[in-house]
Amino acid sequence: VKAGDIVVAVTDMTRDAMIVAQAAIVPKIVGDDAVFSMDMVKLVPKPAFASHWFHALLRFSSFSFEVREKATGATVLHLRPKHIEEWRTPIPPPALRDEYAEYVSPMYALMDELELQNEKLRQARDLLLPRLMSGDLAV
Repeated sequence: VKAGDIVVAVTDMTRDAMIVAQAAIVPKIVGDDAVFSMDMVKLVPKPAFASHWFHALLRFSSFSFEVREKATGATVLHLRPKHIEEWRTPIPPPALRDEYAEYVSPMYALMDELELQNEKLRQARDLLLPRLMSGDLAV
C-alpha cells in the first residue's frame, strides 16, 4: 500500500466487532513502501469516483454496519472480501461527488501534514526526554 490508499479491515478480535468492515486511508506518514496483512483488503475506486468521496462513502454510510453483519467466527471475526463487493448503495450524481471531493481534499491534506508534524514532535520528545531526565540537559 501507499499513502492515500483505502483499506478495509476483514479480521476482528474485538468483542463488539468494532474493527471489521471499517475503512481507512493510509496516511502520508506511512510512505510508499508499506505492506499490509491478510487482515485487510485494499479497495480501489473506479476512475469516476474521487478517492476522498469513496472513502467518505465507506466511512460515513451504513457500509460498515451492513457488511460486518456478514462476518463469521466465534472468537475472531472474518469477513470475506466478496461481501464487500456485494454491498450496494445509491450513488449521487457526478457533479455532487466532485463538489464534495473538492471541498474535503484540503482537509485530508491538512490531516496528513499535521500527522507528519506530530511524528517529528514525537521524535524530538523521544530524543530530549532521556537527556532531561538524566540531567544531561539543563532547562
